[in-house]
Amino acid sequence: TRRLLLVGNGGIATEIAHEVLGCQVVWTVKDASISTPFLDPSAARFLLDARDRALHANKPSSGPDQTGDQSGPTKIRRMRYVVSTDGHTDPSENLSESNATFSQLMLVPDNRSDQPVPIDNTVPTTSATGTSAKPVGVALGPDWAFGMDLHGSISAVPNDRLLKVVYKVHVRRLLTPDEFRESGLRSVNPFPDHSDFLDDWPVFVELTNDEVYGCDLIVSAVGVEASFQPASSVVSRSTADFFGTSFDLAPPSAGGGLLVDDQMQTSVPDVYAAGDCAFANWTWAPHWIQMRLWSQARQMGFQAAKTMFGHATGEKYVPLDFTFELFTHVTYFFGFKVVLLGLFNGQGLDLTSPDCYLLMRVTPGEEYVKCVMQSGRMQGALLIGETDLEETLENLIVNQLDLVNLEDSLLDPNVDLSDYFD
Repeated sequence: TRRLLLVGNGGIATEIAHEVLGCQVVWTVKDASISTPFLDPSAARFLLDARDRALHANKPSSGPDQTGDQSGPTKIRRMRYVVSTDGHTDPSENLSESNATFSQLMLVPDNRSDQPVPIDNTVPTTSATGTSAKPVGVALGPDWAFGMDLHGSISAVPNDRLLKVVYKVHVRRLLTPDEFRESGLRSVNPFPDHSDFLDDWPVFVELTNDEVYGCDLIVSAVGVEASFQPASSVVSRSTADFFGTSFDLAPPSAGGGLLVDDQMQTSVPDVYAAGDCAFANWTWAPHWIQMRLWSQARQMGFQAAKTMFGHATGEKYVPLDFTFELFTHVTYFFGFKVVLLGLFNGQGLDLTSPDCYLLMRVTPGEEYVKCVMQSGRMQGALLIGETDLEETLENLIVNQLDLVNLEDSLLDPNVDLSDYFD
């Protein structure tokens, strides 16, 4: 692949824009800045500027432990496992009669040259023929690109991270090479300092700003529409029939989805839902919001499992755990660790009110710290880089301490907040 056209502005799109190497990437976003579900415009600009700084400095990759590293694939601390393709019989069990087989869990390597590391845990799989069932991969959740070689066909360039962002556009239409030639349109070379390949592209994309880009591959990362029916969309309706039963749905303004209460129960008795297909239809904690993220889907799934077990054993009410008291999410964008806490972008607050304001600390190319304050109390925070502030700020948000007298020194890098509030 010589050129990839990326459509979308969420987390997966942001990761693709950074992880793909050796390929021209044209990133089209509908907004005026990148990663708007997570980042405010100034934070988005911080990331792009940090990327430019790293590229001009030819900084080598060392993973997220060294902030400002954008020159290599993002490394992570979480362990990710896949099922190996080579099934084997567990020697500790006598399975000769059942013909059961085991597929071994493998730890995905953090270096493309390494081999997967076998893990002692085994997952039994059986089939009618006695052979191992074909393993399936993971969904696009955390660390989806970890261990993958996302490299295009361009190599003879000063740096292999060629990115152009086109703002406030949508895709108008796709054109074949013949349709492009007949249209009389002219394509845009997004990287004038590099080869434009003379319009030798298998597909062309016309955007709503009238620009046309040729590319080898189009990646749609626009997200998903909340739906639980595989053949039709339900986002625009207030109810949906499935298996002859009517479910109450959230309105389109809320993103759709099945209405669930704090027990993860739908409007139909004994039917539970969690994750992207569900809308949290209960009174939220002051510093929790719903976002359709892998981390929140997992939290809702855990809660659904606990309530299903509790209800089955006669327990009428299973309280929500602490994960629903404070919104938290950790990811990596452009090689930086990104931590979202509480109302990190002031969601639900009147930001025009004089009692709402921001405390910020920015070190170009290294860290970005933003605290959302209301009447001297912290309501949320956005952290980019290795700030080591997440645990302390999380406690300040949960405890709602009055910080009026400490605001001037709250983000002072010479002050150790963890010791101060210990």
